[in-house]
Parts: sequence; C-alpha cells; structure tokens
Amino acid sequence: MSNESENETEKNEMRVNEVTQEDVVVTDELRAAILGAAGLSPGILAGLIGSLKPEPIPLRFVTRALTLGVDKITLHWSGGSDEGYLHVSFSGSEEVTWDATRDLGTEITTWGEETYYYNGAGDGTSYGDDVTYYLKEGRVSVQEWTMVRQEGSENFDTMETL
Repeated sequence: MSNESENETEKNEMRVNEVTQEDVVVTDELRAAILGAAGLSPGILAGLIGSLKPEPIPLRFVTRALTLGVDKITLHWSGGSDEGYLHVSFSGSEEVTWDATRDLGTEITTWGEETYYYNGAGDGTSYGDDVTYYLKEGRVSVQEWTMVRQEGSENFDTMETL
C-alpha cells in the first residue's frame, strides 16, 4: 500500500473515531429500516426505545381549561402506518361540552403537533401514547398502547366451486 493511501486510511479512521452520539441522527427511515430488519413493530418496541416524554403544557391552556370546567386534558397520539395523528380530549364537570372546548382543542392540537415529535412510522400495527395532564393535581402521565392481532376459532365448511 502506498504512503498516500495509508495516510487517507488513517484520516478516515480518525474521522470515524471522532463520531459521538450527538453526531448520530436516527431518522424515521433508519428507525423503520432497523425495526423492519428485526421484524418488529415500533409499537411493541416503544417502551424499549424510550417512552414519549411529556412536555410542559402552556399555562394559558391550563387557565382556559379550568375556567371551562376541564380538569383533565389528554393528548391521544396514534400511529403505525407512517402517519402520526393527534386527538385531544377533555374531562371535567358535566358542563364541559364540545362546543365550549372546540377552539381550545384546536389550539392544543396545533401546539402538540409543533411541540411533540410523533411520526407514526411503522408496519401497519396500530400503536400510540396517551399524555394526560391532570390540571388540578399538577401531574402528567404517559401511557403507551398497541393493538395486537388476536385470532379466534377457525371454522371449516365444504368448499364450493363455480
């Protein structure tokens, strides 16, 4: 091997050794390829890869929600077929109505989509995360879920042909 190619090899090895965890970006495509190669669903691995981290909710949403009689806001994230979806629900007093919370729900949806990273990549198996803000208690919870195929009994009959 010539001195020039040895020097080039050394430079490349140095570049590889300088790579840190911060330099590595796991894209949606890379994550999907890794999971696909392993034959696994992202929903099943969500707990192993890392749970969705709850983000602080803006005080303006908390104040408006409490004024409307809402004491719990839940962000229902879902995915599994390369699309991430967000549905916002409210719980509270009996006076809480869809009409009263419609604008607040739209604003929280926009905030959630801009704040959280949720792409929904997957193999078609439905999965998701529910982030619930308990406004009066000042707590937040995250719950992961996944849909699993459950087969029932197999029934047979005589096959007919045309």
